[in-house]
Amino acid sequence: MRDYKIYYSKKMVQKILLKKDLPKFLEVLIKKYEVIAPVKKEVTKFEVIKSPEEVWLEGITQIPVKNFFIPEGEELFSFENNRIIEKNKNKEGYRIVFGLRLC
Repeated sequence: MRDYKIYYSKKMVQKILLKKDLPKFLEVLIKKYEVIAPVKKEVTKFEVIKSPEEVWLEGITQIPVKNFFIPEGEELFSFENNRIIEKNKNKEGYRIVFGLRLC
């Protein structure tokens, strides 16, 4: 017997994951991808997680996920010996954003 339900649509397949299976599921994702999820430290915000224990799902984050992708300030390039040095080049690979909620 399956412990999840599958919903089919034309564009995607949806599955229901049991709460007890969530840590194992996140571990698999973390090994393959960069996983961004809500965490609670001094404030609640979205960060790249290294383990499922870091995830906080008790409410809405104080800092929205858009601040993760569009920071308030960012150094794009610098000058050194009359040369332009690019900073923060885009990383290659896939990202998964987990734990998004409606406002």
